[in-house]
Amino acid sequence: MTTERPIIAVWAEGMTKTGDIVIGSSETNGLPWPHTPEDLHHFRETTRNHVLVMGRRTFDSLPDILKTEASTRERPLIVVTREHGSDIIEATPGNLNVQPISPGSVDRIPTHALAIADKWPSKPVAVIGGSAIIEAFESYLTGLVVTLHPGSRTEGDVLAPRDVFFESFYVTDHTRLSDTVPAVTAYRYARKEAA
Repeated sequence: MTTERPIIAVWAEGMTKTGDIVIGSSETNGLPWPHTPEDLHHFRETTRNHVLVMGRRTFDSLPDILKTEASTRERPLIVVTREHGSDIIEATPGNLNVQPISPGSVDRIPTHALAIADKWPSKPVAVIGGSAIIEAFESYLTGLVVTLHPGSRTEGDVLAPRDVFFESFYVTDHTRLSDTVPAVTAYRYARKEAA
């Protein structure tokens, strides 16, 4: 499925000591590697003026500053939750730029989220996690931005999107975000043209 509106998926991933590729940790309810100023700056710039779509655990792991009314005017949040979402509304009182949705099945997430995103028609959409939400949007995505933390050797347990996910995309460019060896690097992908 194609869309006129740019829709990207944005995530960071690292490798565990056992070789699993992960994007988070359920134990820490967030990233399983230390936040770096370069990585955070890259995320802010990549998602600036986008509508952010995420699952409940990703929403809970966001810094409080990203849930404020001032921040969500620039980056409205759509939160996919199995519950009704009233506690999300209570956590962000009066903030009309935070919209919880309970679409039911995973395959209904994109249409529900994009219908709400139409409240902000001039903003592209960035899907930021978790893996099930990102994978639900696969056929809607126009691109990916994936930051690799190759030296992380972390204890995370929230798996990254499956390798097969990348078959529909190709790398267009990359940016080193650190001077470490190996370097933290952000890769941009575009969707392959249909044959």
